[in-house]
Amino acid sequence: MKTISRFVLAGMFGTVPAAMLLAQAPAITMTPASPQILAGQTQQFSATSPLTPTAIAGGGYHTCLMFPDATLRCAGANSWGQLGNGGFANAATPVPVTGITTASLVGAGIEHTCSLLADGTIRCWGTNYVGQLGDGSTAGLSEVPKPVQGITGAIGLAVGGFHNCALLSNRTVKCWGRNQDGQVGNGDNTTDVRAPDLPVSGLSSAAEITAGGYHSCALMPDSTVRCWGRNTRGQLGDGTGSLYASTPVAVGSPYCPVAKRPSDRVPQTPHARCTGTAPIGSSMRRYSSASVAQTTTMPATIPMRNAPVGLTQ
Repeated sequence: MKTISRFVLAGMFGTVPAAMLLAQAPAITMTPASPQILAGQTQQFSATSPLTPTAIAGGGYHTCLMFPDATLRCAGANSWGQLGNGGFANAATPVPVTGITTASLVGAGIEHTCSLLADGTIRCWGTNYVGQLGDGSTAGLSEVPKPVQGITGAIGLAVGGFHNCALLSNRTVKCWGRNQDGQVGNGDNTTDVRAPDLPVSGLSSAAEITAGGYHSCALMPDSTVRCWGRNTRGQLGDGTGSLYASTPVAVGSPYCPVAKRPSDRVPQTPHARCTGTAPIGSSMRRYSSASVAQTTTMPATIPMRNAPVGLTQ
């Protein structure tokens, strides 16, 4: 609840029911609840009304809301302090996050939470065993928000399962936290990053960023996408079948002809990138020996097999 207005009233004509003053706002609650103002008296009132959330972030076992006054409230599991309210008790309804009054973005991981503030800094709270809080350590936890070291001028934030990335005003990206799959993008996949240091390799003009459980991606100004991190299920989209990438790789197009042999690879053209999967209507197959994404011209129309009712082939 937030105080949105105050009234100081002088009773001039006997008693005045306070409810009459708020006839156009039935959802607003007055304090005192049912006062009477006597002639010659002065009474101060506080009018309060629930705020409407402007953003939401869902984590592993908790949820956070951002409000128009740039505050945050979180609910759910709190055994690692991921609700940020200074305690560790679970909350069935949203509780205020301590010390956050200028939030512009909020993101939630599996057991931690982060917020980008209006001044371009970032604060994180919750578990920290792989450095996801960015405070220079890889131990313990924090039940209240802590500043991330080395981040100023941030304009974007992406929170992954156990890592985070910040988009900076110069359009470079810095990540920190778990890095056993290369999701920090610094060319290494063996050492967790305790605080942001090196920018993501090869990204100098990112437009937007996002993060998954164990990988990260960036949208580039030319509308291409680059991803890095775990790739055990093809989440990087590069068609290589590699287990991970510790630096960004290009995401390909999902509509590509099937090649059974290296000699069948399609010619290079500037129109679309291929990762080796078949177009709609074909069986899903991969290049058996392709190590890089191929390119081809996408057809004007994509043939459909067994088209649903209402669709023509």
